[in-house]
Amino acid sequence: MLFVPACRALARSPLLSQARTLSTNSAGVPSLLTLADLSLDEIEGVLQRSAQFKRTMKRTAMGVCDIERSLERKTIAILFSKRSTRTRVASESSVAALGGHGMFLAPSDIQLGVNESLPDTARVVSSMVDGIMARVGGHHEVEGLASESAVPVINALSSRFHPTQILADLLTMLELHGAENEGLASLQSLQGKKVAWVGDSNNILNDMIVTYPRMGMHLSIAAPQGPAYERDPVVWDLMEKGLAQLPKQHTAGHIEWSHDPQQAVKDADFIVTDTWYVTVTDLRISMGDEAQKDQRLRDFQGFQVTEQLARQGGAKPDWKFLHCLPRKAEEVSDDVFYGPRSLVFPEAENRKWTIMACFEYVDSTHPQLAGHVCIAMSSFYELKAALPKNQIFDFSQLKGKVVLIVNTASKCGFTPQFEGLEKLYKEYQSRGFIVLGFPCNQFASQDPGDDDSIGSICQLVRGSALTQNYGVSFPIMAKSDVNGAHTNDVFTFLKQEKPGFLGFQAIKWNFTKFLIDREGKVVERYSPTTSPASIASAIEKLL
Repeated sequence: MLFVPACRALARSPLLSQARTLSTNSAGVPSLLTLADLSLDEIEGVLQRSAQFKRTMKRTAMGVCDIERSLERKTIAILFSKRSTRTRVASESSVAALGGHGMFLAPSDIQLGVNESLPDTARVVSSMVDGIMARVGGHHEVEGLASESAVPVINALSSRFHPTQILADLLTMLELHGAENEGLASLQSLQGKKVAWVGDSNNILNDMIVTYPRMGMHLSIAAPQGPAYERDPVVWDLMEKGLAQLPKQHTAGHIEWSHDPQQAVKDADFIVTDTWYVTVTDLRISMGDEAQKDQRLRDFQGFQVTEQLARQGGAKPDWKFLHCLPRKAEEVSDDVFYGPRSLVFPEAENRKWTIMACFEYVDSTHPQLAGHVCIAMSSFYELKAALPKNQIFDFSQLKGKVVLIVNTASKCGFTPQFEGLEKLYKEYQSRGFIVLGFPCNQFASQDPGDDDSIGSICQLVRGSALTQNYGVSFPIMAKSDVNGAHTNDVFTFLKQEKPGFLGFQAIKWNFTKFLIDREGKVVERYSPTTSPASIASAIEKLL
């Protein structure tokens, strides 16, 4: 048994400056080839964004209209030399949801390094599209594409890594911990959890190895004996480098490697396997050795995930099961795969949401492709906003004031924040402070009324249990969009000046707050969960 002792534990840093950036080629173009390319903060941001996409599009009949269409007027080449159901559907639907056009290129359309050299293919294809999603054979193929591409490349699967699958797995695990205040549980909630891998030594396992220990998760691996199943030294080196970059005072999870499935599942919170059983006609993703079916069946004797295996091995009573699909009965029993322990179908769906977030994040890290609308405003004080009844609010009157701008909604779980915002306004108004409310109906249709009805809800004193109204006296603008093609000028400016976590500009929900100092500088952006009272000290400092 191979054992890597605990070395550092995750304590998520809120500072974007501590996050690593994606690896880039000689031209500075970023790509996502493995989760080793991402810091823990970046992984956290991608997962949180995935959850936002999922909530918004599931809650709203026209959910696509409620998200930032970051791929609008862009073409993404979906280049697959390996067949797939989930990855193809997830990739094409993700591009469409973000407003782009997905161009699928099958093996019959393009053969990497066959009729044309890999560098030439990369240069030609990338000159005509805005991004590449590549599902290839050897990892050198996706590395070659990324090296020569003029646009970002996302690895949808290679022989060595499968980053988008592990992101989907993590999102599925985090969803077990529930969500509070419209947010996903943080990565820190998985610290100390144990994942048991019972199966092949392959690309999925490799991305687990470079990711889970950094998060403080323990990974216990059972793989067959033999040269084909030994650990990859390149992957091991990446794992050790990732651990070395964590702060010394933190402790990561450990890795155990054995050939005994029962030993691996002891105290496991999650048991995971992959496609290791293949027929002669199957396309073998992990190893490429279709002719070795009989030998592989002998190698994997005793590796089927069953209730008996988990019980005899001592898995935790509430253990859950994950599998990337497609599944064969030799890999996992029906009662586990279709039973209450199985998370495989939510896991499959989560491929879409995580791939959407990957597209948006990789796109946002490449300035030439970011495509964000730029408005001709050199100063906060040049902005104007629409008031109800076709009136205009001129921001020049805000010179010398400290300003808090909030996108509001009248039927949201955060609507009671109106009360706290009014308290701030009353407390600091005489010292040069003002709150501006921007009603918006883009998040689950939680502000459906017209300007008059919205104003009534805000201005009346909080009343009986039948009517929740708030004594708001600060200015409330006319209803407008804060995301998408019709974003009002104020929020376009604010998002450019102060992007959210990991550079995501999109407003994620109602009651996102921006604090502006006396000189018109956007100094802070607060999430919807940040209470008005907790902002008071920051306001005091600016006053």
